[in-house]
Amino acid sequence: MSEHPGFELFPLTARQKVATMAASLLGLLLAALDQTIVATAGPEIQRDLHIVPSLYVWITTAYLVASTVMVPVWGKLSDLFGRKRILLAGMTIFLVGSTGCGLAQSTTQLIVMRAVQGLGSAALFTNAFAVIADMFPPADRGKYQGIYGGVFG
Repeated sequence: MSEHPGFELFPLTARQKVATMAASLLGLLLAALDQTIVATAGPEIQRDLHIVPSLYVWITTAYLVASTVMVPVWGKLSDLFGRKRILLAGMTIFLVGSTGCGLAQSTTQLIVMRAVQGLGSAALFTNAFAVIADMFPPADRGKYQGIYGGVFG
């Protein structure tokens, strides 16, 4: 019998837990980096696409708004359909958005693709924290959320 009832429904070996945590952390790192990465490349992007200052702010805002709105939606969907499916869907959407950003030839295309990236990144972010709740008992979750916070923050 487990010392933490309810946490043996899908028992994982230590190796599986490490692999799951690593995958979740990488997804979380992608989501975190993509929120702010435009700040570094922004001036160059603005020059290349001739973006007026009033639209420039939307490159970051579109991503953040889409991501923020979708976090609770992805959370519910991952409860209904499973973490793996939603994580893969989020990664696919994020990849499509990232590819679209790289291929964007106009401000509008870039803003739309940044919003698509945000939609996908929300699944990465949501699943990272849901995985902790699935794998660890409440008494241990704070430690692992701290690790995630170090990656995200």
